[in-house]
Amino acid sequence: MSAVYTFPFDIKAFLADVLELTTEGQGAYLRLLLNYYQRGHGCTTSVTTLVTITGLTEEAWQKHASAVLSLFTVRAGKLYHARCEKEIAKIKSLQEQRKRAGQASGAKTRKPHPTPRQDNERPNERPNGRDNETTTSDPTPDITTLRPIDSIEVSKKEVPGGTSKEAPDGAPPAEPPSRLLDIPLPSDFSLNPEDVARCLSDAPAHWLWDVFQQWKDYHLEAGTLTSDWKAAWWRRWAKARPPAPVDPPRPKPRLVVTSGKAERKTLLPKDWHPNANNAAVCAEEGYDLDAMAQHFRDVCGANGYRYINHHQAFSNFIRNQKNFERGGNRGKTTQRGSIVQAGYRASANLDAEIREAEAAEARDRDGDEAV
Repeated sequence: MSAVYTFPFDIKAFLADVLELTTEGQGAYLRLLLNYYQRGHGCTTSVTTLVTITGLTEEAWQKHASAVLSLFTVRAGKLYHARCEKEIAKIKSLQEQRKRAGQASGAKTRKPHPTPRQDNERPNERPNGRDNETTTSDPTPDITTLRPIDSIEVSKKEVPGGTSKEAPDGAPPAEPPSRLLDIPLPSDFSLNPEDVARCLSDAPAHWLWDVFQQWKDYHLEAGTLTSDWKAAWWRRWAKARPPAPVDPPRPKPRLVVTSGKAERKTLLPKDWHPNANNAAVCAEEGYDLDAMAQHFRDVCGANGYRYINHHQAFSNFIRNQKNFERGGNRGKTTQRGSIVQAGYRASANLDAEIREAEAAEARDRDGDEAV
């Protein structure tokens, strides 16, 4: 029997069995049960085999051997477990039912092959070539009474579809078209290197092996019949292969169109220096050119600002400098700026009131001391 991949796990019965076992003994007992289902029968009672299956050392196995083996029965040198045998028998019966059902379904859908009538056989002629004689038990015909095949006149030949047409005199009859037979999946069916390379171009190796093994095991147990198993595999692979990964869309660069030409924003070059127009704007606003240029370099480098025209950006930077010093926009007062300024004014007024109150208290104290 082939390996059992899934089986019903009776938790209540398992816990009742391992009630007196330690954690290590429970793990050894569970591994023996899994090996039992995988093989379809119990393993031998050899110490080497039991140590290999349970994954314990020989010393550790000797501590739990008596308790674990008491849950099995030894028959003909092999372990026997009644519950495992019962479940394996159920699985085997279900597999046989599926196999017979698959064979019966294939027999219904498979069309019978017509037997072509021999051209030298006449409907009213007996097999031995004599029309009015009683057939004897000897099946050997009298060769003296048989007509040679070449001398028989062929007037018509059968063609597929029920139609017939005249055949030339002396021409051999056409053979019926051949049809591939439906056969079960061969047990040694495998993929050739070209097919494996084609599949590996669509999916990793572990994915291909899992899909192929499950597909092969299913059809071997079900007894499916088909005429072309290679085509059947490719139909299955077309559904099972993973979808091709989709590359994420790349972000488009930010482009600014001016006068019909697209220009890209760039960082401030390291060798940038202000021009004559920047010097005139700086003198008009009353700032030092070198100090403002260094300030502009620091701001652009710290924030990663990008501009199409850095000289024009520097001119705007100079014009807005006074507005930056006030904490608001040039010619406007934003809501955030008004709130901050109102807070500053309230704090200044409170400090003035506190100082005035302290001064009045000091004057009163001085007057009392003078009296």
